[in-house]
Amino acid sequence: MTDQNLTALLASHAVLEQLVINLTHLVSREYDDSQAVRTAIVDDIRFRLEAMQRKPARESQQLACLALEALDRIEPRILGDAGAGQLN
Repeated sequence: MTDQNLTALLASHAVLEQLVINLTHLVSREYDDSQAVRTAIVDDIRFRLEAMQRKPARESQQLACLALEALDRIEPRILGDAGAGQLN
């Protein structure tokens, strides 16, 4: 993989992470208990990724593992934890 491809991949990943965070906050604003909605969304994503890890295909397991690591990293920002850096 070239440096240019790696840079493009990292940039795409960063954009997708921010998109997930922004969409989660946008959707949750429609409800009285937005924190509970954001928590439910994170729990649902985690449940689906953990189900992927149980599939026999090694590629699915690896993808799910990486996705769960990314979710763990952005979860505080999704949930709006004060120390994790709020949305702009």
